[in-house]
Amino acid sequence: MGGEGCGWATAISMWASVIGMAIYVYVKPAYHQCAMFSQFNWPQLNIQIKILKVGLPIGFSIFIEATMFAIVALLLAPLGADIVAAHQLVLNFTSMCFMIPLSIGMALTIRVGHGIGGNLPEQVKRSVLVGFGLALGLSSLTCLLMLLLPVTLANIYTTEPIVVEIAASLFIFAALFQFSDALQIAANGALRGFKDTAKPLLLIFISYWLTGLPLGYVLGMTDIIYPAMGASGFWIGIIFGLSVAALLLSLRLWRVLSKPFPHPS
Repeated sequence: MGGEGCGWATAISMWASVIGMAIYVYVKPAYHQCAMFSQFNWPQLNIQIKILKVGLPIGFSIFIEATMFAIVALLLAPLGADIVAAHQLVLNFTSMCFMIPLSIGMALTIRVGHGIGGNLPEQVKRSVLVGFGLALGLSSLTCLLMLLLPVTLANIYTTEPIVVEIAASLFIFAALFQFSDALQIAANGALRGFKDTAKPLLLIFISYWLTGLPLGYVLGMTDIIYPAMGASGFWIGIIFGLSVAALLLSLRLWRVLSKPFPHPS
């Protein structure tokens, strides 16, 4: 079915997830107190507004980060199928590796939220330190994997020599941003536990769309700073954007942690 088949597969998997989670919530005793399937309450506008104020900036943040990588693939298209294939290959593998710090960031959101709700500031700070340590420690493993085995990783995806060669060179750049990527997602996760999502959205916008993507385009497609570097230039821009995001979000988290903790609401 081609592309249409991919669409059907995505739709089926999404519906399977919804049904599976609904069954899990219905069966699991811990969720019985929520009475999700035994009573109905009409939506309350004030509560919906509170949820949207926290949730919409998170959604836009994810959109900004995802589009940065998607736009790079489009901008690389004129350089040929081999370069685009190598870029997508490395991006796919790094996206899988990103699930590790992403899971830590999600756990930090929960731990920080619980700590604030229980008025336990020391627990919150300890959770942040442990989370950052885990994120950096695990990202060092993925970094070493990409540095030591770039050709082996590329051969998992393709046997085309040209694509493997280009992908192996890009894996070096991908390895370099493992730490900054882990730091930015850990800091962002902790900030979400504080319900601090609007200002991080602005910082992410500055880091990715105003810093990383423009720099990548200048280095990859123009001779303004250096002779056009192609895909390597874009990956340098990605590294720079993620590093700026890690710095700004970490500074924002440090500032939030230094203030009196908010009262649970």
